[in-house]
Amino acid sequence: MKNIYYKTIGTTKLSKINKFAKGCWIDIQNPLKADLDLIQEKFGIESEIIEDILDTNEIPKVEKIDENLMVILKMPIVKNNRSELVNFTVIISPAAIITISLDSNPTIDRVIKSSSDIFTSQRSKLFIKLLQELAVLYLKDIERIRREIELQKKRIEKLNDKQVKELILHEEALNSYNLALQPTKYIINKILKGKFLSIYSSDEEMLNDMYEDFNQAAELCLLNLKSIVTLRDSYKILIDLSLNKTIRFLTSITIILTIPTIISSIFGMNVEFSFLNGAGSFDSIMQLILFSIVLTTGIFYYKKWL
Repeated sequence: MKNIYYKTIGTTKLSKINKFAKGCWIDIQNPLKADLDLIQEKFGIESEIIEDILDTNEIPKVEKIDENLMVILKMPIVKNNRSELVNFTVIISPAAIITISLDSNPTIDRVIKSSSDIFTSQRSKLFIKLLQELAVLYLKDIERIRREIELQKKRIEKLNDKQVKELILHEEALNSYNLALQPTKYIINKILKGKFLSIYSSDEEMLNDMYEDFNQAAELCLLNLKSIVTLRDSYKILIDLSLNKTIRFLTSITIILTIPTIISSIFGMNVEFSFLNGAGSFDSIMQLILFSIVLTTGIFYYKKWL
């Protein structure tokens, strides 16, 4: 889906237009082949660059291509309660700014809703605004994961297989976030040094704050990963304790039942016992078996083996 927005300093409202205009913002979400072909033709983007934009395994990077600046970023989204990263590419050309998202992009929606202070003709400022909203998106999802981890900590003794799987998914998400945030910080640092964009003094403070936001997101990822490792180790200890208790209980029951079995085997042999020829022989054997069970159980209970 392709939308074209336009707003200059002389206008007060971000407008959606039907045709390309110099200084416009072209936003493409869930791109079709026709949309990408148009970008290639209009801005001279090579097919290899389009392949990088569509490559889900591509890491965040910044690249100067002729007069165009391409920045490939990773955007966190949540699908079916599972966090994922999708490509979010920004191309800054002398004539327009282009954003290409491989999925629905909440960052774009937030920028459009707060469009009172943005102008599509000011491409550097719009790019910084997009980065700001992306940082907010990371922080929000990391906070969501943190709350779920804290909730699992409170009910650690009742963790089940489903919750353990969720913990593993959270760990995978945080690892992927951290791997995406590190090169993103590098990109912002390069931009701060003025190597790719002309940064005005008024924008420099915003970029510094944004760098701190991405740095905070990366640090929160590491802290939450440590929490998951601690929680996983605690859960493993609890499982080991539970397993030891079960094995100890079953072993105790086995020993308790083994003694009556031995007694029954002895007196069940085809051998005469001179002291068991009376009518009460069976009762005596049963009393001996019952006594052995009670005695063994008492000893195990006293030793806290049961």
